[in-house]
Amino acid sequence: MSWNRTVTCSACYQTGHNKRSCPRVKERYEEALAKPEEDRDYNDRMRIERYERKKQSAKVRKCSYCDEQGHNRRSCGQLKEHMAHVVKQEAAFRDAFVKHLNKLGLGVGSLVQGTGTSIEERDRTGVVTGIRWNNVSIITAHAQLERFLHVQPLRVFGDPRQALMFNISAPAEWPTGPQWRSDQGNNRWQEDYYKCEVLGSVGATVKPPSGWVNDTAAVKHFFQDRHSYQWPKESNGQSDYWSCDWWNIQESS
Repeated sequence: MSWNRTVTCSACYQTGHNKRSCPRVKERYEEALAKPEEDRDYNDRMRIERYERKKQSAKVRKCSYCDEQGHNRRSCGQLKEHMAHVVKQEAAFRDAFVKHLNKLGLGVGSLVQGTGTSIEERDRTGVVTGIRWNNVSIITAHAQLERFLHVQPLRVFGDPRQALMFNISAPAEWPTGPQWRSDQGNNRWQEDYYKCEVLGSVGATVKPPSGWVNDTAAVKHFFQDRHSYQWPKESNGQSDYWSCDWWNIQESS
């Protein structure tokens, strides 16, 4: 594509179409095919092979998600169904997360104390200066909440280079599903290492960025490299290891 956004064909170098729809490619194929086989040179053979391989692949479309023929990943019904299942959980989880922050009074301006085992004593008390909302998704939170709080320790207040990242522990009352990782042992180690508690709550209501609760970017990214065989069902004998039942939708609605 040229600088002025006009499509230029890489086969004939003419504008207005690309190589896939180039009429000259077909003409060259037909010219090569019309020659007696013994008169075809290397270029003729390659034109025939490439063109016929392209025709064959166009005939047999195979979905990279479910491995079934006749459609591609973009139009796969199974993928849409499986994604919708996780999207519902994501929205329910994010809604509960925001409500929990407001219950704690935890937002920008809150005074917090780090209680995690990896936080040095001198840096335990600080002020929340930001929330990294992109770090909060059920895709990762079902295993452990990642650090999402920017905290400025009081001892170096005003020096952003010394800011730390804290998080909280997932509350026991959340309506989590069977594949939400329990806090037994060291399963949710980030929460044990970097958790904090509120010493002084923020007065205003904590609000995420517009559209954040229903945003699906994290779910789409999660499914980029996934395949339908990883979705447990009786017929494929997969274990619950691959299950995405992280949140109880019925209980949270």
